[in-house]
Amino acid sequence: MHRANDRRQRGLSLLEVALAIAVIAFALVGLLALLPTGLRTLSESVDDSRAAQIAGQVTALLRPQPSGQRQLFGQRAAASPGGEMTLAADENGILGPADDAAPYRVALRFFPRPDLAPDVLQMRIGVFKRGTPRGTEFQTFLGGQP
Repeated sequence: MHRANDRRQRGLSLLEVALAIAVIAFALVGLLALLPTGLRTLSESVDDSRAAQIAGQVTALLRPQPSGQRQLFGQRAAASPGGEMTLAADENGILGPADDAAPYRVALRFFPRPDLAPDVLQMRIGVFKRGTPRGTEFQTFLGGQP
């Protein structure tokens, strides 16, 4: 003879299983909603790192050149206020002459800074990825003999 209170419960009821599935589904939906934001942030971080790499290359190539003779890929760094130079970089950040098909456009602007020294140029480097609205800007100074 079996009594009702002697019976032990074995397994889960249908309500408990449904509730567990609902909690797990709710958590997964929340995690999946974060995925696009994480991917966008990762992409922007890679672009910013690539822009810093490109700006470093520009500075390293121009800094050792004598004042007044600085040039890259046949373009001279103009010492006049607002002098500009446009370059390009491939997906690996390797600099080259201006190219509309390149993934990165590099815009350089030069400003003489006679208040610092007669041959000092302030250089602004803007790196823009094609197809994106934002860019990254850097600023440095070039001056004197190496």
